[in-house]
Amino acid sequence: MGSGTIVIKMKNGGKYTFELHKKLQEHRMAGTNIDNIEVNIK
Repeated sequence: MGSGTIVIKMKNGGKYTFELHKKLQEHRMAGTNIDNIEVNIK
């Protein structure tokens, strides 16, 4: 299984980072304004 991270940048300048080997918990970001999603595969 590959390693890497997902970086989700918010319009208000905030940032969420997720490890690819962990489950992405969508409910943690409910109601947020996503500006950009960046995926880095290593």
